[in-house]
Amino acid sequence: MVHAAGNDAANIDTAFNFPSATFVDGQRPSNWITIGASGDKKAGGLTASFSNYGKKEVDVFSPGVKIYSTTPGGNSYANLQGTSMAAPVVSGLAALIMSYYPDLTAVQVKEIIENSVSKPTAKVAVPGEDSEAMMSDISVYGGIVNAYKAVQLADEKSKSAPAKKSKSKSKKRSSILAFQIIKATLMVAFFVDQLRCYYQLRCHARFIVPIIHQQNSRR
Repeated sequence: MVHAAGNDAANIDTAFNFPSATFVDGQRPSNWITIGASGDKKAGGLTASFSNYGKKEVDVFSPGVKIYSTTPGGNSYANLQGTSMAAPVVSGLAALIMSYYPDLTAVQVKEIIENSVSKPTAKVAVPGEDSEAMMSDISVYGGIVNAYKAVQLADEKSKSAPAKKSKSKSKKRSSILAFQIIKATLMVAFFVDQLRCYYQLRCHARFIVPIIHQQNSRR
């Protein structure tokens, strides 16, 4: 579960933040990861000025400033910012890892993303404050997600893990089956669409052809 930390420039170790990673019984899901928004060092700093943070509650930071994205209202795009832009980057990274290493569990993928971050050696601006701190003081793992390092770590972990041939084969079969289902669905949709067009043309022909004959006979 990839959770956007929020855009209040608040320390969510102490400030209320919804949704919460804590269940009613006080336990926390092992596959939950909370994302803060990072920025451009040359354009505003490594931490986004709006991003929530927290040494206990925000796990990692991810690019969330000037992200070129789709916008509502048609075929349009714009540069957007927010932890809601940063979280999809992490979701995409998780999907990338799982597509190449399907035997890894969700918890393992989460740990790979967390343990492969790039950690700034200098202090960064604390969002909403006139102060600076190490990124390790405003997040659990003290860094920004790094896809290259994450894939490297995933490869190492996948090779060191015990072989699970049966599960791997079943997952491959599931993937092939899913692909075949999608392909069949698209083919059926295409056929239905073509059939619809055929009957529409046929109906038009039934209506238009007699009119043409009438006009020709009058001439």
